[in-house]
Amino acid sequence: MTELDSALRVSATVIAFNEEEDLEECLRSLTWCHEIILVDSGSQDRSREIAARYGAKIFVRSFEGFSNQKNFAAEQASGDWILSIDADEAVSPELREEICQRLASETRLAGFAIARRNLWLGTPIRHGGWYPDLTLRLYRRGAGVWQGHSHEQVVVAGPTGILSHNIIHKSLRDMHDHLRKGLLSSVLELKEAKSRRLQLFWFFPLVVLRNCLRDFWAGQKTLFALRLIYKNRVKNRVDLVWLIPLYPFLRFFYMYVFRLGLLDGREGFWLAYTSAVVDAMKYLKIWEHFVRQRGKATERQAALEDTTKLYRSASQ
Repeated sequence: MTELDSALRVSATVIAFNEEEDLEECLRSLTWCHEIILVDSGSQDRSREIAARYGAKIFVRSFEGFSNQKNFAAEQASGDWILSIDADEAVSPELREEICQRLASETRLAGFAIARRNLWLGTPIRHGGWYPDLTLRLYRRGAGVWQGHSHEQVVVAGPTGILSHNIIHKSLRDMHDHLRKGLLSSVLELKEAKSRRLQLFWFFPLVVLRNCLRDFWAGQKTLFALRLIYKNRVKNRVDLVWLIPLYPFLRFFYMYVFRLGLLDGREGFWLAYTSAVVDAMKYLKIWEHFVRQRGKATERQAALEDTTKLYRSASQ
């Protein structure tokens, strides 16, 4: 097994709340790192006991949002590089070897995107846009900041690369889990849309299109770069009001036909179908707030967006 250069330190960061079912496998895959930082949001199960067994540095902190927790975890790290892993994920042996080899000679890049091998109902999903599912998780300490309420991402200052091997992600255990987390995601998407001042248009604004094209020509010409431009310039910032009712149908077509989810068999069909239902929940909330309520949140809506309650409901 390739070992890290003793002069090069990698800190693994994990946030958790009642994660005893998956946490041990996660931490076992990180024992090669120089330190493990675990930020716990008040678990009532054996999560902290398991983390202590693996020598993790444990911090107990009230949940203030996914990005907030991950930024706090990064602040506690002392390594040259930070590897951010969720409690239901694990680093594959091949990825561990690749990280050790790449970092031994890396002097230019500020971060690396890593593919996730997502398991849905225990089955690896190879199509439908669920693989390679590139996400930036390895970055130089001090070079990245986590942003966003839903599907948070780390934004780094400097060029990035892509690693070849995978993080294993136990994404969703059953249909109830998918729908429950989908409801959570719809609330977080609305919260992010409000924080990013989402605007609804009948036609896509030319100024946004111009900015997207400018970012593309100035940066790396990759699909991952395009995804980042979409997240930074368009997602929850700009939407077409006439498209809102069509998004669930487009989601199904995109996953099942365009991204070849049909090659995943029955799982591919039901994953695309359930994802379309989740999209419907998200856009119904956006329509309710921005169109029906004209941007005025109700007391009930504000209560639903309490970050501590949201995270706990997602982890039950």
